[in-house]
Amino acid sequence: MNRNEIKAFLDGITNQAAWIALYPYKWHVDAITYRGQLAYVVRLITERPCIQTGQMGTGHGHPMIIEEPTPQALQGAAMSAMEAMVLHELREAFTLPDGSRPYNPHAMGSTQALRQAADNGQRCFDFLAKNHGLQFAEGVMEGRITQAPKSVGGGQ
Repeated sequence: MNRNEIKAFLDGITNQAAWIALYPYKWHVDAITYRGQLAYVVRLITERPCIQTGQMGTGHGHPMIIEEPTPQALQGAAMSAMEAMVLHELREAFTLPDGSRPYNPHAMGSTQALRQAADNGQRCFDFLAKNHGLQFAEGVMEGRITQAPKSVGGGQ
């Protein structure tokens, strides 16, 4: 499958679960070179209210690397991306009576460090290139990953 076929497949997936159905989401797909081979980075992007301000904002899911873009791999990546987005929002919103948020993913050590390192898309790609051998495929610079991935794996 090529980038356009992957995007069309992902765009055809629907989910009527309450939280996901409430807020519009879309898929971002980039072609990359990973481990010396053509691969794809798939990312769920959604418009949802910010837990801190209540204002609508854009949420960027963790990039997922798909080495072999089969329908089964894309289906699994899409489900994982949706689960991760919902779990992230639940953890972020979980508040104790004293106002603290013990599961806030933005305040949990390593996640915070990754988020700070990923404030600039280029720094994120530098991090991935240095630590995981990730590079854009030649001529493919249409989008940017703006958040470091939670993990890098074979389309999981």
